Amino acid sequence: MTIDPGSRVGLLGGSFNPIHIGHIHVAQQVRNQVGLQEVWFIPTGNHPQRDSKYSKLRMKILKETLKVNERFRLIDYELKKKRKCYTYDTVCYLREKYPNIEFILIIGADQAKEFETWYKHDKLMSSVRIVVVSRRGFKMPRRLHHWLTEIKVQNIDLSSTMIRELGEEVAEMKRGWIRKDESS
Repeated sequence: MTIDPGSRVGLLGGSFNPIHIGHIHVAQQVRNQVGLQEVWFIPTGNHPQRDSKYSKLRMKILKETLKVNERFRLIDYELKKKRKCYTYDTVCYLREKYPNIEFILIIGADQAKEFETWYKHDKLMSSVRIVVVSRRGFKMPRRLHHWLTEIKVQNIDLSSTMIRELGEEVAEMKRGWIRKDESS
């Protein structure tokens, strides 16, 4: 899909480990509310605060999942970096590569709470509009209301962590069933 000059594109970064319906739902709601032509999903690679193993598998899963909406695009810039990659670096790269696109950074209210600890957060605020998505149990700090725009979305009470933990529980149950079956 071609992006027209002057288009507005949302940037949604994250580990997406794994991507789930909550990510898709939020991206679609933000796209509609903010008037974005597309939402670009940017999986973290060598994330400064998270483990980035299984990058190839995440890419494959992301590619398949994002086929649900032609307005979603996968950007693998951070995955290809050999060093730490910060949101500010990614935004600078994309603004240089696509100078005629208005980028909107999409973050969750849980991330907004830590935003002032981000690398070059002050420069990031002046280089891109930042939209904070409401999330149950998190409030955007009042001191940031002047710089960040909060939007309300219908939340799906699900997280990648919950999915991984459930997967571990199911795997343990299966191991127990196998041990029980072997001893019979």
